[in-house]
Amino acid sequence: FNGARTLAAAWVEEAHELANERHEDFVTHNLNDSEDVADDLKAVLNDKEGMTTAIDSAQEARITFLDSTEDALAKAEKAAFNGVMDELRKGEHSRNRERIHEISNLVHNINKEMMDKLDSSMDADD
Repeated sequence: FNGARTLAAAWVEEAHELANERHEDFVTHNLNDSEDVADDLKAVLNDKEGMTTAIDSAQEARITFLDSTEDALAKAEKAAFNGVMDELRKGEHSRNRERIHEISNLVHNINKEMMDKLDSSMDADD
């Protein structure tokens, strides 16, 4: 996005230079009275401030679009990342619970075997 902003800034500079050149040519050659130039074009070329404002407005619209697109992508990426992390946490939680259950069963079985051996040795002593 920074590259796009840099390109947009370069475009604005060139557009301003070109608009200034066209305005100066228009004024220098006194083309306002020429019938070869359309009335709409005369109005645009005669209004240097209007051309500058139009170029700046176009730049602001581009930057706003870039910013909103960048924000939307960042938000989507963050949501995707959080989704993956949540799935990983759930998986780890489930795996840990299963492992604890296995250990608990193992300890229970070992204790039961020891108790059975103890009971059988006590019965043998009687």
